[in-house]
Amino acid sequence: EGADFVRANQMEFALTDYDVTTIERGLDNRSQPIEQRRRHYRVTWREFRLFRNDPAVAWDVEQNRQFPQNLSKAKIGSRAIFNRHYAHRDVEQLKTRIAVRRGSQSFTHVTDDDWRSYTQCAASQHLWSPGAPVQYSPLTDFWIPRIQLELAQRLGLSAKPA
Repeated sequence: EGADFVRANQMEFALTDYDVTTIERGLDNRSQPIEQRRRHYRVTWREFRLFRNDPAVAWDVEQNRQFPQNLSKAKIGSRAIFNRHYAHRDVEQLKTRIAVRRGSQSFTHVTDDDWRSYTQCAASQHLWSPGAPVQYSPLTDFWIPRIQLELAQRLGLSAKPA
């Protein structure tokens, strides 16, 4: 369709209370594919992906490290893609992720050392099933949590993303 880039919606798979119980019972088998072990997700992030290579488009990383300039003039693909992102694969990986990101200016939402504070309630997540449509409500899954986080940060309150 001649688009200059597409939007990607990130299906964020996090450790849930269900996963923690499974791990604590010794029933989490790392030899199984991650798609079988982490099944609860929410679509919590959107970003631009798959840019058309255009030498005329400036990308000054001093202005913006993530995206080229003048995207407002670019044509966005009519359909967004969904990426499965397994950010919290298991407890050890989550602990390492927290240690690397805590205190970084790029990850101001990572404020707690306790890995359990980053787990989610399985009942508040969507259950992924291969071949089934992605469950996603832009208003409640993306926009409301983003606005809440932005307000909390502006007011100097501690907030963790939904």
